[in-house]
Order: sequence, then C-alpha cells, then structure tokens
Amino acid sequence: MDKSTKADRIINTSTGLATAAAVIPLPIVDNVTISGIQVSMIISLGAVYDEPINKKTAKGALGVYWASRVGLWLASLLKAFGLGTFAGQALQMPIAGGMTYALGLAMKDLLEKDIPINPGNMETAAGGISKEQIKRKKKELKEKIKRTKDAEGEINFHADPKKSKSEITFHFNINDYQNVTFRVTEIEDGNELLKRSLDNTIENTVWDVNETANGTYMAFLDCEGLIPIGIKVEVG
Repeated sequence: MDKSTKADRIINTSTGLATAAAVIPLPIVDNVTISGIQVSMIISLGAVYDEPINKKTAKGALGVYWASRVGLWLASLLKAFGLGTFAGQALQMPIAGGMTYALGLAMKDLLEKDIPINPGNMETAAGGISKEQIKRKKKELKEKIKRTKDAEGEINFHADPKKSKSEITFHFNINDYQNVTFRVTEIEDGNELLKRSLDNTIENTVWDVNETANGTYMAFLDCEGLIPIGIKVEVG
C-alpha cells in the first residue's frame, strides 16, 4: 500500500471516529474528545510520510491561536457541507466529521509536498481542497449517519454493566456486517490502546484492563458502511 492510500485510510477512519464521538449523547464526549482524535490523526499522518510529529506539536496545531486561524478557512468548507456556523460549544456530528476530514486533507497535502506545517501553509492547503471532494464526503457522511441510526438498536453495542478490575466485556450483534473493527482510545489524546478485527459470528469481545490506568475511555465498534458506534467506558 502506498503512502497516499495509507494516509487516506487514516483520514477516513479519523473522520468516522470524530463523527461518532460527536453523535453519542454522553457528558464526557465534547471538544476534548474530538481534538484527541484529530491529534492522533496528525501524528499518524506524520508517521506515514516519515515526518515525526510529537504530541506537543500536534496539540499546538489545535491550540487557541491555531483554531482562530483554521476557523476562518474551515468556515467555507463547512458551508460546502451545508452545516452553517458553530452553535456555542456544541459539536454536531457532521461538523466534527467535516472538520476532521478537511484538517486531514490539508495535513496530507503539506506532508506529501514536504511543506512546513504552520497556520499560513495550512490555510493555503485548505484552499486547494476541491469542492467536488467535499460534496462527495458530504453525501457519504449523510448516508452513513442515516444507516447507522437505523442499525444502532439492532447492533446493540454495549459494555457489560458488571464491574471488573481485570477486564471489560463488550456485547454486540454484527451478523449482518463485514470488516468489523473494535477500538479503544484515550479521551484526551486519542491514542489507540486496542484495535481488533472481529468475525461477524461472535457476540462479544473482552478488553483486558490489568495494565490500563484508571479513567474514562472511548470504545468504538466500526462496521463497514456505517459511522462507528461509540460508548464511554470506565476503568477502575
């Protein structure tokens, strides 16, 4: 797989996770969660193009000053998605997905061309994203969101309510889906702690948390053709 294809996979996966994190009505899921996913995406894209990007640099790219600059060029992209403007601090799922997708494409463009990552260059890279590309993603997200809402009840992704200090069991019904991936990520930094491909004949999977720090994490069930379904899990 070439670097461009790897980068596209990272961007699309991150777009799905950010969309999922924004749609699930959980108190813990807010801009911190979305930013964590975006930070992880930036670092992963850097690794693909042999350009080490540490956590501090990635977080800096999403800081207050950075956000004020990025917000200007994202506004036009969000209009292309038909989303309008931000409403307070609320992050609707297509906004989170659209932001992550646009950010990923701009980062990919800079890394492919070996251009320094700074607000000015990001602004230029974002301006080069084609409207047709945005329209295709808009259509894809809308279709996936609808299918996910229809399927969520049947899939019934949830964690075992029983408290356990050593493991957490997740239950689901994925008989009708192919290429299913289970993920666990940190909230703040978006680090992927666990990634597991699932056979659609199984009904549960276990996360061993013996060496995991106490805290809150996000678990995602990613079924092909849907937006990932996310839930909050507590360790400890």
